[in-house]
Parts: sequence; C-alpha cells; structure tokens
Amino acid sequence: MRAWSREQQTRVPHTKGLRIRAILMEASSRELVGFVAKAVILSFSFFCISCSDQFASVETKDIDANLAELLNVTLNQARSSPGSAAIRGQLAMTYDVNGFPDAALITYRQAEELDPGTFTWPYFQAMLLAKRNEPENAIVAMDRAISLDPKYVPAWLLKGTWFIDLGQFDDAKIAYEEAARLGAGSPAIAGSARILLLEERPAEAAKLLEP
Repeated sequence: MRAWSREQQTRVPHTKGLRIRAILMEASSRELVGFVAKAVILSFSFFCISCSDQFASVETKDIDANLAELLNVTLNQARSSPGSAAIRGQLAMTYDVNGFPDAALITYRQAEELDPGTFTWPYFQAMLLAKRNEPENAIVAMDRAISLDPKYVPAWLLKGTWFIDLGQFDDAKIAYEEAARLGAGSPAIAGSARILLLEERPAEAAKLLEP
C-alpha cells in the first residue's frame, strides 16, 4: 500500500498533466521570445555602433597644430556630407599625404563605395597597398581602376612591377606589352628587359635595350 500510495502521489492525472505541459510550453515560449528579442536588440545596438563609427580618424594630440586643425576641418566636412564621395576622397588624400596610411586606405575604400565609377579611389588604394608590401591586393585594386580607364599607361607599368615582385613573370610580360601598345615607350621596354634578366636571358635583354 505504501508503494502504491507513493506512486499515486507522484503520478499526475492525465488532464492535469496536459494543463501543466501547456503551462510549461507557454513559459518556454515566453522565454524564447524574450531571448530572441534581446538578441535582436543587441544586434541592432552593434549595428548602430558600426554606423556611428564610419569615419576613420587619427590621434592629433601629438602632431603639429596646423596639421591637426587641417585634419579636424577635413574630417568635419566629411561628416557634414556623408554621401559625398569627393569630400570623403579629399579626407583620404589628406590622411595619405600626411602619413596616415591606415586611415587613408579605409577612407579611399569608402569613397569608392560611394562612387564606384571614379578611377582615382581604387588607384590610390593600389598605391597604398603596394607601399604596405601587399602586391597581390594592390593588383586587385589596380584592376578595378583599369576597368574604369584601361588606357592609363602608369597603371599597366605598375602592374608589371608588382607581378615581378610576385614572381609571376608571364603576367608581368602581358602588363608591359599592354603598356607598350598604349605608347609607354622605354619604361615598358625596361620592364620587359628586367624580366628577361630575371629569367637568365641576358643576351635577349641586351638586344631589347639596344637603341
């Protein structure tokens, strides 16, 4: 009897059990909704932080006062016209020429996103990436620039140089040949001769360089 009584005490009648399960499911649903709501709010908060911090800035405390003023003025102009690629690009160039390559690269990319049809922004990115010893990324950026102005000779010459740095001589030859076709003259010839020397073909290089 004692065992039966214990079983009776611990067993939930069927109808009562259904009500309890319903209550538990409702509670679980409320917890799930609350969790999802918190996740959405948190994600939105991160999104807002990302959006509010879209302008690259640099520390100006320890630099020349005139330069600091120039940087702050240019940054404020960009903030006042967030949709202007020209002003964003001007900010990037200001960072670039004054020795802030990281901020410049970020800002050039933003200018390109605002105006993907302008040659200048990917071209300057390519130059900065090359200075950072990232020839592969420099070539990718330069290809975007060339797609906008395929007749710009210096772009092909630079691609040739960067392909040489990567040891991709066949690609370098193509770049120099295109530069020569566009009228590059002696710089394209010198680049092609350099490839021949690297391939240990000095006689052919000398012949190419003959006046």
